[in-house]
Amino acid sequence: MSQFHLSNSTHIQLLLHATKYFSEPITGLLLGPKIKNISSTSTIQITSCVPLFHSNAFTLSSNVDLALTLVSTFCESNDLSIIGVYHSSSDNNSQDLPSPIKKIGETINKMTKTSVVLIIDDQKLKKGKEQIAFKAYCYRSKWINVKVSSLSQKNFQQGIEELSSEENEKDVLVIEEEEEKVQEQGKNKNSKFLKNCQFQIGDHEALVEKFKKFLSEEKFRQIVDFEEHLQNPELDFLTQNIN
Repeated sequence: MSQFHLSNSTHIQLLLHATKYFSEPITGLLLGPKIKNISSTSTIQITSCVPLFHSNAFTLSSNVDLALTLVSTFCESNDLSIIGVYHSSSDNNSQDLPSPIKKIGETINKMTKTSVVLIIDDQKLKKGKEQIAFKAYCYRSKWINVKVSSLSQKNFQQGIEELSSEENEKDVLVIEEEEEKVQEQGKNKNSKFLKNCQFQIGDHEALVEKFKKFLSEEKFRQIVDFEEHLQNPELDFLTQNIN
């Protein structure tokens, strides 16, 4: 069974990016250890993120190409892979993924043979709803919206007393594909991979508490994205050390 694991620190950082620019569309990349041979039983770790844009700059291919080139070079030097993309905007109520985000995700899929898109629910963040604040999509010939559900802390293999920035926590949130959409992919050569796909994050209640703490400490001000780096090259957008 293939699994995506999203670390707590990464989850919080992408939410902080969305919080810093809560009135703007934000976009970033999801990274993890280098993927060598993707298969139906692969475990794909998402251990960090790279914030890219806080405007409509994500719609310009030249900006995206430059960002992907810089991040790819960084990944090669650090034995990492680009796993997917995250995005948030006021248009997230739409049932369709934004075309530019689809293109970024499909470019990543060509590079790594797998790709995931996380769409942050802007309305849930603004209203402070204590719910899972994103939608997830996997790509195999087309984008498939997958159902998100959370497991309680008692189901963890390693009990979590407090969230930390460690990247190897055994965090679990399962994303299960809608049955009819799996059936639609029955003739696709990658359908087995999709049918058994799981996506995992940390205990949601504990994560919400950690996120609230970071908000009270205004940790979102520490987030630096690629757009800020273009304005001030001394700012490092590739490594986010927030704890």
